[in-house]
Amino acid sequence: MANVGLKEFISELNARLEKFSHNELKEIIRGQAMNLPPRERGEYLDRFVLSEKPKPKSGDTMLVFV
Repeated sequence: MANVGLKEFISELNARLEKFSHNELKEIIRGQAMNLPPRERGEYLDRFVLSEKPKPKSGDTMLVFV
């Protein structure tokens, strides 16, 4: 798959990820991590940090759908 667009890439990634169980995915991630040189380990860990959703500022309105 050379030079695929983002939409196609994400679609293919999702198709492949769905084939694995939660534990299998964890093993894949650990396996990749174990092969990293020490200088790349911190950057690899940083990929697994969830970014916080921005908090509404005072005076901002928030739409809630029920």
